[in-house]
Amino acid sequence: MIVRERYMRLIRDFMDKPVIKIITGMRRSGKSALLELTRQELLDRGVDRKNIIFINFESLRYEALRDYKALYAEIIKIAGQTEGRIYVLLDEIQEVNTWEQVINSLRVDLDCDIYVTGSNAKLLSGELATLLAGRYVEIQVYPLDFDEYLAFAAENEDEAKLSKREQFANFLRFGGLPGIHQLKWDEDRVMQYLHDIYNSVLLKDVIARNRIRDTALLESIVLYLMDNIGNTFSAKTISDFLKSQGRKLSTETVYNYLKALESAFLIHKVVRFDIKGKRILETQEKYYLSDLGLRHAVIGYRDNDIAGVLENTVFLELLRRGFSVNIGKQDVAEVDFVANRADDRKIQIGNLRRWRRSRITTKNLSCPRIRCCGSIVAGSVKRTLLTFCWNIKYAITQEREKDGTAEAEPPFFTKIIAAGSSAPKHNHQDLCSVDPTDRCHSENPHPKAVRPASCIRLAHGGSP
Repeated sequence: MIVRERYMRLIRDFMDKPVIKIITGMRRSGKSALLELTRQELLDRGVDRKNIIFINFESLRYEALRDYKALYAEIIKIAGQTEGRIYVLLDEIQEVNTWEQVINSLRVDLDCDIYVTGSNAKLLSGELATLLAGRYVEIQVYPLDFDEYLAFAAENEDEAKLSKREQFANFLRFGGLPGIHQLKWDEDRVMQYLHDIYNSVLLKDVIARNRIRDTALLESIVLYLMDNIGNTFSAKTISDFLKSQGRKLSTETVYNYLKALESAFLIHKVVRFDIKGKRILETQEKYYLSDLGLRHAVIGYRDNDIAGVLENTVFLELLRRGFSVNIGKQDVAEVDFVANRADDRKIQIGNLRRWRRSRITTKNLSCPRIRCCGSIVAGSVKRTLLTFCWNIKYAITQEREKDGTAEAEPPFFTKIIAAGSSAPKHNHQDLCSVDPTDRCHSENPHPKAVRPASCIRLAHGGSP
């Protein structure tokens, strides 16, 4: 089993600490595997197997334990037959009615370390917040990033033969759900698998859990969101659009459906932030998907959507790196992302969507450019796609080099040459810095290469 070190580091930090570890995320994003890895970590640390209670509530074997009193009684019974600390690992805990009472009672009655997973954001609301306030930590799991994707792909005989460029094209097309790498690598099979996951999430975590009756209306809203990733709109915009299609519904109904989709971790809402006025704006938010593969399984993959696809990819990478993300507004100008983190690192990303959509395709060899830490990264779209997710990591790495806390240089980057209006001029060959063996346009740069006014800027401390 491949270890997802990003999350295991967090879990190790809280092992044997007096807090409940709640692992959340969309279905099939890898939560159960992390719980298995946690069990293996405990065994490697010398914990007796008898002291580890592992229950997966998706299994019929444990159906009788979905009643909270029965679950509590079973765990107390097992604990009474062992000595020392008990480790309780509960998978898909939302299947247990009033499960928070069980967790709170176990915390009080036993010497135990508790780990639970769940596929609904409502786990951390309501009574749980009251009973366990200050006594739990959430570890949110996202689909694979590109580095993890490569590790999983290396275990698949068909995928292992592909180049990194082909892998990244597949990453954008099929998304980052780990299960796709267990299949024989065939587009039809992968898309069918992803479509089945989409149906499962929609049915179990949205429709059934929120008792939604008008499923056709819900699907219409999902299709609208998928077709408009990266665009600003509001619930009223959706309501007006559906009314034009002959569907009658209120803006409040749209808001309720959007909240249900958010709770299932299917989408992420990003509100607007007025950079100049330092305040959150209440209208024209954006919505991004947790996994792009689900989108393409439902509405298909289209090359001319690549700007929104890349924007969604960068958004997810920011979340994985611990940033809280807003979309920015400064006077009439738009900043795609304003990202802040607890360590006072701030990133602004703008003008991603100013690239000409007709030129940003996986088949096109035009030269869009992006700013990174005040520099311009240039090269063919294929190289841009391959390295896009690493731009932010590189920016952070460069900043950390200044304060002596640098991490290892990200894969695929050898250097980034400063260029642009505020930097010395360099020829096009110098700017092709990712793969020295790939000269692409070195001898014949595209005369109409797009050059945004501003793109990625990192500020260490202070206001962005």
